[in-house]
Amino acid sequence: MFYLGCEQYKTKSDLVNGKCPTHQVKPKLIREESYLFRLSKLKNILEKKIKKDELKIRPEKRKNEVLEFLRKGLQDISIENFKLDESLISIWELAFAINTLKERGPGKQNQIKSL
Repeated sequence: MFYLGCEQYKTKSDLVNGKCPTHQVKPKLIREESYLFRLSKLKNILEKKIKKDELKIRPEKRKNEVLEFLRKGLQDISIENFKLDESLISIWELAFAINTLKERGPGKQNQIKSL
């Protein structure tokens, strides 16, 4: 369900008495083209890489917070798309790619490793 007031998708467990807990309004069911990003499938991969410091999180306190968050499980998310030059590009993938390139700095783009 999508709720315009929060501009978020809501699950039944997010609602209180069938309403958005913030705005006290029932979300509307809408249909639109989107893709499901199976974030739940990355849980174990991320946990292993963080524990082995392949994905470094510092300070240690933050690393433990992220691991605790992952232990609770990840939910799959819906990704909306937009058209750009006849190609379908995920906003999330585009933002991730841009941020990853920024983090790597100039000349280091080819060093990006996949999970």
